[in-house]
Amino acid sequence: MRPLPQLYGILIIMLLFCGTVSATQITSQQKTIQQATESLSSSDIAKEKQRTQYKNALRYLKSGQMKSYYASKQSLHNYPLKPYLDYNEIKRKLRHLPYKRVDAFLNENQDEYLANQLRKRWLNTLAKQRLWNKYLLYWDTTISSTRLQCYHLLALYHTGNKTQALEQTTKLWLKGNSRPTSCDPLFNHWLHSEHSQPDLVWQRLDLAIKAGNLSLARYLRKQLPKSMQKTAGQYIQLHRKPERLTLKKIASLPENQRSNIIAHTLKRLAYRKPQKARELFHASQQQWQLTDKQQQLITHAITVGYQRQSPRQALSWLIQFDPNGDNTKLLEWRIRLALAQNQWQSVYQWILLLPEEQQQSNRWLYWRAKAQQRIGLQPIQLQWQSDAILANLATNRDYYGFLAADLLNIDYQMQDAPLDISQETYHSIETMPGFQRAVELFAVGDVTSARNEWRYASNTIPKEHLTAAAKLAEQLQLHNTAIRSMIKAKAWNNLSIRFPLAYEQNINGTATKEDIDINWLYAIARQESAFAADAKSSAGALGLLQIMPRTAKQTAKSLGIGYSRHKLLRPATNIKLGGHYLGSLYRKFDGNRVLATAAYNAGPHRVRQWLAKHEQTLETDVWVESIPFKETRHYVQNVLAFSVIYAYRRNEESQLVLLNENNIVFN
Repeated sequence: MRPLPQLYGILIIMLLFCGTVSATQITSQQKTIQQATESLSSSDIAKEKQRTQYKNALRYLKSGQMKSYYASKQSLHNYPLKPYLDYNEIKRKLRHLPYKRVDAFLNENQDEYLANQLRKRWLNTLAKQRLWNKYLLYWDTTISSTRLQCYHLLALYHTGNKTQALEQTTKLWLKGNSRPTSCDPLFNHWLHSEHSQPDLVWQRLDLAIKAGNLSLARYLRKQLPKSMQKTAGQYIQLHRKPERLTLKKIASLPENQRSNIIAHTLKRLAYRKPQKARELFHASQQQWQLTDKQQQLITHAITVGYQRQSPRQALSWLIQFDPNGDNTKLLEWRIRLALAQNQWQSVYQWILLLPEEQQQSNRWLYWRAKAQQRIGLQPIQLQWQSDAILANLATNRDYYGFLAADLLNIDYQMQDAPLDISQETYHSIETMPGFQRAVELFAVGDVTSARNEWRYASNTIPKEHLTAAAKLAEQLQLHNTAIRSMIKAKAWNNLSIRFPLAYEQNINGTATKEDIDINWLYAIARQESAFAADAKSSAGALGLLQIMPRTAKQTAKSLGIGYSRHKLLRPATNIKLGGHYLGSLYRKFDGNRVLATAAYNAGPHRVRQWLAKHEQTLETDVWVESIPFKETRHYVQNVLAFSVIYAYRRNEESQLVLLNENNIVFN
């Protein structure tokens, strides 16, 4: 509502020029504006005072200054975050089993995020005190926590429902990762019951090995009968050193485990020694039965292994293994390998072997049209068909749409459209308690809780209202939250929300200093974290540009600035370090954004390996399509497309692939 005084002022000036209002009327309007401004200021001041009192109350509670805490809390009765004070106060006393207070809070905040959080903490407390009957009273079947699920089954076990508990334990058992320690007592009961079978122990050992969790695999080996322990030991050793696999060793494996061990070991061997894996695979096919899924797994691994060493060998191998192109995934690999060798006739013919659904994807429509152009297909109608395909593709705002537009030498189509949100819908979202709490949590700096509240509230509203939630988040500069809401709503055409010009000063300054394209840096940030400053990946990357701490430390050293891990969650520091690292890759790859983008995702060493395996210069679109890693291939395509969109957002001319990037030259 802040812009209203400005709008009134503009309106008055317009009316004055039109001669339709008197000086008296203008004075009246000015008084109205002044009153509105004073009202807004008073409201803002009051809200800031409440936020300060809330933070003080939390601090008093944490330090045990209860008299000061209650005094601060008393003045926050109608403040949206008052339930957070109640929650934190109760949380501190859970070990004393305050049943009445827990029940009251759960009832008052029914179906809200905090009630869900308190229920989980309360269940954990009841389990630790072995109050199993009480645990079952508070159990909620929607809880997904493995730790609490194990406690739930343990509660059933101890309250006379042993059979039900042990039957349901099997599902929790069959996971390749280590389970919480709360599951140990339950698993011990299960292992000593009739529900535990050696095959189920072996299944989990297999899952653990495939997940690379060898410590768990070694533990599980000890739970097997002695007759199976030797095979389990061989399996673990072959995982560690797959080159030790021989036909003799395969023959010695028990029949019921043989095919699975062969498939896993050959997959790992293929990445290192594809030729040896191919020979063993061929022999295994003749002597031992492998499932279609296992064969596909091995074939894919051999293809990747060959591609890392010699793309030409990889193509030859695929044609020999699957001559009719019956396997869709392998056929797509063949097409990519043919592209990398400029075999356009094969590209065209093999695309036509794909299932109709795949043929109609933007990817294969683009390559079909380009292949038709390259081989000059007759009759002339096919050439017209090629232009028609490209013209249709060029209406799309994506990587292949932009490539098609470049081939036709026409402008990119952005299809940017404003959101159509009624004031009533927006107001309903703005006044929802969950969203109000999220807004306040962001304001007081509790970003994690704010996102959780927003996510929880978003799950309770109609899909058509999600764009209103996105608009509210965007106005509050909660860019990541706004983007996620737009994705959930599948509202693709409002580019100002989906591609915000966030952290503009930091990004512009870093891009200028590093002499890299601002739009490119924006695109990297958008792809990496969607502007979540506190983003943390499972691999350990942090912040807006998802920098690995080790890389950040080296980069900080090269810049001569201090480094600490927690600083990577500060936007200014993250952009500075990430931008400098991106700039260093840009310079390493001679000013080629395409190669630098691939290196930012997969590492510069791996990109140089890919470059070394090709025998000729490739067009850039061909090289990108032939990147062996699906993740990196999609990453590069997204970043290039996002760069174009950000140029549009910044009112700049752009090109998907720049002149100096048109070809990938191999040395």
